[in-house]
Parts: sequence; C-alpha cells; structure tokens
Amino acid sequence: MNNLNGIISYNLSRLRKQKKLSLECLAELSGVSKAMIGQIERGDSNPTVNTLWKIASGLQVPFGMLISMGEQSAKFVQFKEHPPIQDVKGFILYPVFSFKDNQLLEIFAVKMEPHCTHNSDPHAIYSTEYILPISGNLQMSVQGTVYALSPGNALQIQGDYPHAYCNPFDIPAVFYCILHHAKA
Repeated sequence: MNNLNGIISYNLSRLRKQKKLSLECLAELSGVSKAMIGQIERGDSNPTVNTLWKIASGLQVPFGMLISMGEQSAKFVQFKEHPPIQDVKGFILYPVFSFKDNQLLEIFAVKMEPHCTHNSDPHAIYSTEYILPISGNLQMSVQGTVYALSPGNALQIQGDYPHAYCNPFDIPAVFYCILHHAKA
C-alpha cells in the first residue's frame, strides 16, 4: 500500500477498532466530525495535518501511527519517494520517522514557503515539541510569545498548547520538528 490516503484510511480504521471506539465516540474525543472520520476511513477525504493531529490526540496515539506503513529493521528515507502532507499552501510536512505503538518520538522535516503561516492545534497532553531550523528563518508563537529561529538555534515547547509557525521572510524556511509524546 503506497497511497497515503489508503494508509491513513487503513490505520485509522484499525486503531479505532482496536480501541473499541465508535465513530461517534472518536468524533467527541477528537473534535473531528463523525462524517469526516468516516470519509477518512473510506479513503474519500484528503485530511489536513491539523485534522490528523486531532484524531491522533483523540485516539491517544502518536501522529505517526496514522501514516505508518509498517515496521522494518532499518528505514532509509528519501523525501522524494514519500508523499508529503500539505496542510495549507506553503506548509509542507515530510514524515521522516513516524513511530508507532509504545515508541514515543516522531520526526518530521518541514518546508515553509515565504510568507506562510501555519496555526497548530494542541497535540496530545504532556507532549513536547522541538524545532530545529536547517535553512532560512522562521518565527514560532507560543502563548503570546514570539521566538525568532534560524540555523544554529532551536526551540523546545509544550506541544499541548496551541502554537503557530510563521515564515514572514522572502526565502523558504526548512526545519526539523521532533515530537515527543508522554507515556499514557
């Protein structure tokens, strides 16, 4: 299975059933409508990053469990071979290492086009997010404080608060986002 929507569809259905949750119950836990969850499970929808994160939080699983293609003893990643997840125009998320089950760490590469802003809903409770710029500059807004980031510095934030990424500059910003989930 190499179609991202198909992978998400399969994983969402499997995880929801493993946790013995109805569509209605998951809708209530995640804040995503029952209709949307059903569309995603059928592969009829192209969900946004925020929608997937809400569902992962509702299921109390790492984001990567929704997009994982299975386990391997080693994983060599070439971005061009894996479809990125694009939420809003200019914010492109590449799942580099998305872990599953009781592994608590996910790593994403992100490219933000110039003059792009992405508002992120809170992740799972007690999660921690690390932002490590590779090229370009960006700004992170967390609870009213704006942090200027560039290569050579990094930011650690509580992922369970709303936060925003912003590239107000004229060149793209590329960074790694590492998400650590607290043990449930």
